[in-house]
Amino acid sequence: MIETPMKRWNALFVAALVAAVILSFFGYKRASGRIFETGTKALTEVLTELRSSLEKDLFIALSQINSLVLETPEGTQTELRYWMQHLLDKLGAADVYCVLPNGESVYTYELPFALPPIDERSEDWYQRAKEMKPGSIVIFSWKDVRGRYVVDLAFRVRDLVFRVSEYPLKSFSEKLANDKIRLTLAALSSKENVKSAVVLASNVYKSGAGIEISQMTPVNLEDVGFLEGKPAIVGELEPSWIAQKRQGIRTFWTNLGLGIVIGILVLWIFIFFRRYRLILRSPLSLTIAQQALSSTVAIFTALIMLSLLVFMLGRSPFEAIKEMIAWAFFTRAGIIETLTRSVPVTLIATGLCVTFEAGMWNIGGEGQFILGAIATTGFSVLLLKDWPSLAVLIVTLIVAALAGALWALGPALMKVKLGVNEILSTLMLNYVALKLLDYLVYGPWKSAKVKNFPLTDPVPVTLGKIKALNVHWGVLSIPIVVLIVWFLMRKAVFGFEWKATGLGFEAARQSGVPVQKSQVLALSLSGAVAGLAGAIHMFGAQYVLQHGFSPGYGYTAIIVAFISNLNPIAVLFAGPLITGLFVGNARLELTMGFPVSVSFLVQGIILVSVILIRNLFLHRPKFVKRGGT
Repeated sequence: MIETPMKRWNALFVAALVAAVILSFFGYKRASGRIFETGTKALTEVLTELRSSLEKDLFIALSQINSLVLETPEGTQTELRYWMQHLLDKLGAADVYCVLPNGESVYTYELPFALPPIDERSEDWYQRAKEMKPGSIVIFSWKDVRGRYVVDLAFRVRDLVFRVSEYPLKSFSEKLANDKIRLTLAALSSKENVKSAVVLASNVYKSGAGIEISQMTPVNLEDVGFLEGKPAIVGELEPSWIAQKRQGIRTFWTNLGLGIVIGILVLWIFIFFRRYRLILRSPLSLTIAQQALSSTVAIFTALIMLSLLVFMLGRSPFEAIKEMIAWAFFTRAGIIETLTRSVPVTLIATGLCVTFEAGMWNIGGEGQFILGAIATTGFSVLLLKDWPSLAVLIVTLIVAALAGALWALGPALMKVKLGVNEILSTLMLNYVALKLLDYLVYGPWKSAKVKNFPLTDPVPVTLGKIKALNVHWGVLSIPIVVLIVWFLMRKAVFGFEWKATGLGFEAARQSGVPVQKSQVLALSLSGAVAGLAGAIHMFGAQYVLQHGFSPGYGYTAIIVAFISNLNPIAVLFAGPLITGLFVGNARLELTMGFPVSVSFLVQGIILVSVILIRNLFLHRPKFVKRGGT
């Protein structure tokens, strides 16, 4: 059997990919072109229904009035009030009153006090009602009462003119409440060839507003007049509804196209690895340029994947990335949030560099950070609240660092003495720290001043803010801690021992390095820095201990440490950069309605990309044909 050459398969797959893209593009164009066609049809139907509902409501009013006209009394005002009460019950309006030929008004209910005489015979509605033939009504004064439209109407019986206040247009109001189409009942200008009108009722505009109209559906009702002018119904498709429909169509065809593309790629990978095999070469140390390149490529890979996700959700990737970066790094509010959040992230990442350098996997930065915050609150609020502020600050920072170190010491000892995997032990202690936090804020430490929220009393000392940046002074701790850790890692004996232990456990032991001591010290120092970060965060930004106060700073710090290739100086820049990306992504959750899980997805993509790309540089993989060398 003759096998098809790989070049032909490649050409076939490229053609299939192009065809899938073209198919999804033209499918989207064709489907989106039908939005206006279906929307116009729906618009015509809604306008017809709205006009019919208005005619129905006004016809009911006209019928109810005409059914009682013959019973209109000619006697005393008491009889007239009784008749108006009967009419009011039938119409369901707010009020009815009568204007007598002499200008005197007779109200439905006899008032216990005298109103000042008001002659309404000169009013427009009165004059129009007098001009209307018997059995007709004139409509005026449109009002929106809690989403229901009511009107005032007037009619005459012999020489009596009646005014009905707030007659409800029930059917009309129901039809007007449409979120797909902008509907407006407007009074046209009396001038010819003029497209201006005044809004009577609308689900978009306020009553009385002036609008320009192009297409309209006139309302012609026999025996019904409108005081404001000739009425017409105007409708247009709601732009947000059109955008929503277009977004749904785009999402469908995009996902369909991507599904086809992924299927084609999976098939290509299957055929490719049937013919070729992967060979990994001996690992080499990475140059500084390769380290920087791998981190840069990882960040860009995450941005590309985020753009792809945005595109799948039917939004513009360029607008999303622009909004994310502009908010986090070029707006005052975004910069303040980025710097504030980068303090704990950068500090924890600096400590993690030590652990990872020593060949230990500390996944417990989150728990150690929380323990530092708990220790800060416990000592400053409960034990040292009467001490001088500076003493409280110094003692609490030391205690928080010790708390984080002790929380990391347990997994370190279990690792060197019992061989317990430090990944599992540090990770599990994160959940223990979270439950301890919940117990304290819901239980013994819950503030008596706040009843409905699980939080403690505020810390008695705060770090204050740098006026120029509006960021707390704790941000200055970042370069101090970074320089100390850098010195320990690069200039001190500890750093040599950590490096040797990380490169080879047995080789370091044979060389006389105290491996176990080195690992315990590395993990404890990492925990101490995380605990210190918890204290600085409490004094500078958080102030009160509460459930969920950390959005995952310890996990984000792992990404920062890897992006920086375990270099504390690089952490100084990578921390704010990565934090800014997540701050910008949180902005997209507000402005574009993205799910919260997108932030965690981006974190995972960055971490996987760093590990994958770094291994590509290390092992320099190559493909050889099966059966060859």
